[in-house]
Amino acid sequence: MGLYKLCTHKGRARDRCSHPWWGSFQYKGHLHRASLSRWADEAIHTKSEAAVIFERMKDVVRDGRFGQDLTTVVTFEAFADLYLERYVKLRGLRSADEIEQRLAVLKKRWQGRELTAIRVGEIEDLIQDLKAKNRRPATINRWLALLRHMFNWALGREYVEQTPFRRGTQALIKFERENNRRVRRVTADEEARLLEASNSLVHMLIVAALDSGLRRGELLDLRFGDIDWDRQLIHVRAEVAKSKKGRVVPIGTTRLRTLLEWLRVGPNRTPLADDRLVFLRENGDSVKSFRTAWELAREKAGLATVRFHDLRSEYASRLVECGVPLSQVRDLLGHCSIVVTERYDRVRLDSLKAAVARLDDGQPFKILSRSDDQPSEVKSVSSTH
Repeated sequence: MGLYKLCTHKGRARDRCSHPWWGSFQYKGHLHRASLSRWADEAIHTKSEAAVIFERMKDVVRDGRFGQDLTTVVTFEAFADLYLERYVKLRGLRSADEIEQRLAVLKKRWQGRELTAIRVGEIEDLIQDLKAKNRRPATINRWLALLRHMFNWALGREYVEQTPFRRGTQALIKFERENNRRVRRVTADEEARLLEASNSLVHMLIVAALDSGLRRGELLDLRFGDIDWDRQLIHVRAEVAKSKKGRVVPIGTTRLRTLLEWLRVGPNRTPLADDRLVFLRENGDSVKSFRTAWELAREKAGLATVRFHDLRSEYASRLVECGVPLSQVRDLLGHCSIVVTERYDRVRLDSLKAAVARLDDGQPFKILSRSDDQPSEVKSVSSTH
């Protein structure tokens, strides 16, 4: 049969459909047949890619090395390791460490279970267990997004015939509803208390976050070569940005400029190398996480409800209060849509309140009697607000 698909599509529709490519090759009286994507352990997107892999398969058959057992049972643990090596690490994902930690938990949870045995019920139980641990909806959704992508990747490589997240066009697992409208302002007094309670590393990161709006990961990946000292600009590289799009953030405050210039000076009072990270620990090690130090600082300052990401939000809110257009705030934050940026526009809400207040002429509301049998009585009620 050569190169083909197990579907009813014909012509170009067959070449473009999502069904996997198969190859069959008869050699010395024996028919050798395999799903090409699974045999090669590669994703196949076009017919030309399938043809190249089919030629490789025929070479293996001629050499007598063709003998893959397509009925081999794949455990969740084995597939998780494969996913980590062949997708996460191969693509250099910034969230690789976080994904590896989650996979370790899932491998322990489903130890010895076949990949195809993970059904809707197991994932729903996972959701309930995460809720029992008071995990936020956004955190639960990250677990679900990881699992959904894993099963879609397994489906594309034919390790499974269906994913527990979907049956046809019906979604079987619903993601949690997130409340992304939270904006926790940080007052000048709270800022001072946080800085006073922080160690040197967290102190510097707080200043940088408040004065640049960079995300936690963007700060920890910042290198001296990313800073244009002449033009006073910070270049956020595309590979470290959340949106995978680079952006430029001006160094707008004296304290941020002073901080970066001070960090740049080496032991011999010479500028450090461009490839050196800006924020390091005192012993020179890179910073993977500073969660413990941050939580100690905010508890000492009596600000347990403040998150580090709130410092980025405060940067945006302060810009809006200073009259900076939302389109410019969007570009500085690296948002893909101005809709996300609008949550910081408290000034706009206050101006709308002031606008409608102009309609008030001070006249009280006159309440009429509700009885249809009695003459109407009019009472004046003045606003107490």
